[in-house]
Amino acid sequence: MDLRRQCAANEKFCISTVTNLNGFFVTIDRDCAAFCKEGCEEHGYGLFYTQCTRCCNDPLCNDYDGAHYYRPKSSKRLANWFLLGTAIFSIL
Repeated sequence: MDLRRQCAANEKFCISTVTNLNGFFVTIDRDCAAFCKEGCEEHGYGLFYTQCTRCCNDPLCNDYDGAHYYRPKSSKRLANWFLLGTAIFSIL
């Protein structure tokens, strides 16, 4: 099954968007787009989800899996929760 598609004439970018929830992988979306804004955005309160987008304009270049974008962020967040838990435990 071939899931590739031809981008329309006005779609100059291939886009890969990786979504994770509290540091855990959820989805990868790949598509074509006329405009693209690269980078990561965090959303939520309590349950945080991060969407990291990569843009490229070579044929079939949207094979990005996003692991290097969100792994350092989630590791830092887990470390912060660990430090907070340790501080609370030491007070009790």
